[in-house]
Amino acid sequence: MEVFLVIILLIAIPDLSSSVFIITSLTIDAFQKKSVSPLNQILISLNVSNVSFTIVMSVYLATNSIWSYLYRVGFVFPFISYVTVCTITSSAWLTAALCFFYFTKIAPPWPGLLMKIKSKINVLTWRLILLVETVSLSVSFLSLAASGPHPNEKNSTAIEVETLENKMKKIKISNVVLVLNFLPFTLIIIMTVTSAWFLRVYDHQMKTNGTLVNTNVKDYQSAVHTMMGLLVLYLITILAIVLMALETFVDYSVGSWICLMILLLFPTGQSTLLIYSNPKLKQNLREQFNLLSCRA
Repeated sequence: MEVFLVIILLIAIPDLSSSVFIITSLTIDAFQKKSVSPLNQILISLNVSNVSFTIVMSVYLATNSIWSYLYRVGFVFPFISYVTVCTITSSAWLTAALCFFYFTKIAPPWPGLLMKIKSKINVLTWRLILLVETVSLSVSFLSLAASGPHPNEKNSTAIEVETLENKMKKIKISNVVLVLNFLPFTLIIIMTVTSAWFLRVYDHQMKTNGTLVNTNVKDYQSAVHTMMGLLVLYLITILAIVLMALETFVDYSVGSWICLMILLLFPTGQSTLLIYSNPKLKQNLREQFNLLSCRA
């Protein structure tokens, strides 16, 4: 048990550190400039969601291993299920919003609805974030139906029934997560593939015209690489959730530990991609390392 708690703590530290670093860096930048760029609005919201997910999952796993009886209290397990599903769904929709923001910047200025959105995306971003969070808070109530009440009996028959019900609840909640995240995940795929195609068209046009790669195209390349990285990360995470829901691996086996590690390290992976793709964040991180090196 002690080893399990140490592992949870060791995972939570980089999760929280990376997300808090992004939030802090972008918030300080916003105060200095007295404005928050649309991209930074999405990044701050996304990392706040990741911080919430890390805290909820860490508290749940730690307390469940020490005081498992707490989750036999009627409202505790449904509440934890709701908050967990809400943070996962929020992160998925905010990632889709980030990909949509990149997509509007990369897409050519075609006439019609896309042109109007492209011209107003900087103004519409905070409304998009508000809409995403409202949807996440609302649809996550489905997890309450999946979690249901927890049995309070303590005889052997009740324990067997409780074990079976807990397995069914895990499967139901995982199914809820997969259903709620299907649409944002599909949107991420569509926008990533489409943006990559637009980038290929730009590259072909420049080669045909014999022009050099300009700054905008380099930014587009960085954005597409970030979208592709996020897509792969979500694919791996969803696979881990499916394997855990189907109980493919025996508890505490190597496979079950790998799936749990993938799920818990998701915020760190996402933050790493976001920092690597953002010159300002990379510069701030480099400065922090240099400062620590000087002090050492």
